Parts: sequence; structure tokens; C-alpha cells
Amino acid sequence: MFPNQQSFASLLSEQQILEVVAAIARQIGPSVDLDSLLNTVVEQVRSLLETDRVIIYQFLPGGDAVVSIESVDSGWLPIQGQLIYDPCFEADWVEPYRHGHISSISNVHTSNIAPCYRDLLTRLQVQANVVIPIICEKKLWGLLIAHQCRSPRLWSALEVQLMQQVALQLGLAISQINLRQRFYYQQQQLNTELIQRTQAVQTFRTRLHSLLSILNSAAAAIVHMRVYADRRIEVDYCSDGCERVLGFTAQELLDEPTLWRSQILAEELTPSLEKAFEGIFAEAIVILEYRFRHKDGSLHWISDTLMSYRDEAGDEAEACWIVTSVKTAMRDRTSPLTGSILQSQANP
Repeated sequence: MFPNQQSFASLLSEQQILEVVAAIARQIGPSVDLDSLLNTVVEQVRSLLETDRVIIYQFLPGGDAVVSIESVDSGWLPIQGQLIYDPCFEADWVEPYRHGHISSISNVHTSNIAPCYRDLLTRLQVQANVVIPIICEKKLWGLLIAHQCRSPRLWSALEVQLMQQVALQLGLAISQINLRQRFYYQQQQLNTELIQRTQAVQTFRTRLHSLLSILNSAAAAIVHMRVYADRRIEVDYCSDGCERVLGFTAQELLDEPTLWRSQILAEELTPSLEKAFEGIFAEAIVILEYRFRHKDGSLHWISDTLMSYRDEAGDEAEACWIVTSVKTAMRDRTSPLTGSILQSQANP
């Protein structure tokens, strides 16, 4: 029934199996290309087995499968790139192959196989085959298949063992390549995010610089502070305009929190503070007028507009209001008015 096995691969030895497997393992490296590796493997396997066709049958995400790689003798039908739909396989053999099932058919026409599978193999000119699963990350990635087209063939145990070992190495190689690709993709994503964040930070810095330039060049002293329920004041920003309006540098006002209070005339300090705290806690807009003593001792009228809102992020025990104060010099003021608070109005 079968041709002389000497004409096939009856001289295949365990040493040859080890050499092929070692050669595949050596090709698995940082720069290996999957298609190049698979093409080399099917060529080597077909040469050792002296068979007519060896293919990689790869399962696709949508459920189809394709002959992705092929080594075929010139006398037989090339089938690389073909999408092959085999309802018998999908229904009965996916799970067994996923768990390591191996199929060896010596004669397609006499073996006890499903008619639809026999028809498929006949269309592909196959008279005998060996099918070995390629398992990658515990999933059925594809099949390593040897086709004998010229005649039936009784496959030897060593031939099947060779294909098993090759499929095992392929599964490991594919896992490593997939892992490297995922790492590369994640690295590219991180690089893209880093570039985007760097650009965003640069844009923010540019806008902040522009804003600070506007604030510092304004003919006004702009002060940003936190006011607590116990009337504590924490100043965290003073514009450069402070020196022009108040006679003290921004840094001097930041270094000495009580400096601002100490330079307001005593008779105007208490009513100004009372009205200021009243408006701040009510989240109102408050406009104050008071006389302020510059570093050189000269007195200047100051118009001070306070805007506030409660910081909802803080807890009740540490209630805090965010306050922005805009102070400008009043050039035409010559004498104080009765009650130095001119206006208090609620925020809309």
C-alpha cells in the first residue's frame, strides 16, 4: 500500500531532531522577524521529511483561518494565503487541538475521517498528513501541517516527534515576539504620552509666563491668599506691582505676613479689616480705601478690591476662602472720608 519509506525520511534520527530544534531556538532573538522564522522552519521541516508541502495554518481573531506560511514542491498546488473554512474542524477539533491533540493520517481515502474533511484534503491534493497544534500563551495559535500529495504515507514516530518539537519551539518563539511587540507598542504609547504631556507643560508654562508678565507689568499690586475662619491669612503670591503701589517688594510682603497690616494707619486698620473679613466670609466683592505708609515713610491712598470664594476641597474644621486682592494707588485722594469702606456687594 505504501511506497518504500527509504524514499521519504526513514533515516531521520533523534540527533537531526535536536539539531533542527536547536537551530530554531538560536533564531529566536531580539531582532527576529516572525515571517522569516516561519518560512525557514517550514523549509527545514519539508526538507527533512522529504514531503510535498508543509504549511502554517494560522487562526485569525474573527474565527477564520489562513494558510499564512507555506513550503511546497513545484509539482503541487500552492495554497499560501488561502482562507480555509472547515466546519468539521471548527465543530469537533478546536478544543482537542488546544489541549495538544495530534492527527496523523496515512491515507485520506481509506481513513475514518468526516466526509467534509476528506473533500477538503482532496481539493488540496493531500493523500496523507500530520497535524500538530502550535500553542502560544495557552491558546491555539495555529497548526503545523505536513502534506504528502504524491501518495499515501505511513508517518514514523520520529517524524511526528520532529514536528511536535518544532511546534513547541514555534509557540515559544511566537510568545516572545508577541511580548516584544506589546512592549514596543506600550513603549511607543508612553513616548507619545510623554511628548504630549511635555508639550502641554510647555504650553502651560508659556501661558503662565504671559499671564505673570501681564500681572507684573500692571499698575496694581495683586495678592493671592487664603483666609481661614479664625481670620488667619496665608499669602502665597504677590505681583511685582506691589513695589510700585505699596512701596515694598513682593518678596518683602511674602517674607513678613504682618507687614501689610502694620503699614495701614491705625485708625483705619480695624474698620478695614472688619469690613474685609465680613465680605470675604460672605463671598462678596469688597472695595476698601485706606492710607498706607511706604518704606520711605510717605503716606499713600490705596483702593483695595477683594474677591473671594470658599475652597470646597477643605474640610469643615479647616474652612478656607481663596481671596484675590487688587490694590491700586489713588492719585486724587487728599483726605479720608467718614467710614473708609466704600462698597460691599454680593457676588452674582
